[in-house]
Amino acid sequence: MLSNIIAVASSAVIAAGVAIAPAHAAEPPNLSGVGSLIDGYVTRSMAEDKVPGAAVTVVAGGRQVYSKGYGLANAERGIPVDAERTRFLVGSETT
Repeated sequence: MLSNIIAVASSAVIAAGVAIAPAHAAEPPNLSGVGSLIDGYVTRSMAEDKVPGAAVTVVAGGRQVYSKGYGLANAERGIPVDAERTRFLVGSETT
């Protein structure tokens, strides 16, 4: 489940990177509680699905409003996920 979400989010981020922004971007919505909502969901999903690491970035109104790494990028060496630097392979999963 989490891999599907990560794949969709990664694809959306890639697509957003090549999209042309409108001349007058709308103000981003108030997303002050998004961090705690994401923390709970990602933490639970990673534990349930035994996912060693993930990164989540939320962009609204053309601005990054949340970014955090979870778990380990390299479990053998104990290297944590860095939301800015850790790279993940983009893929899809069909269930």
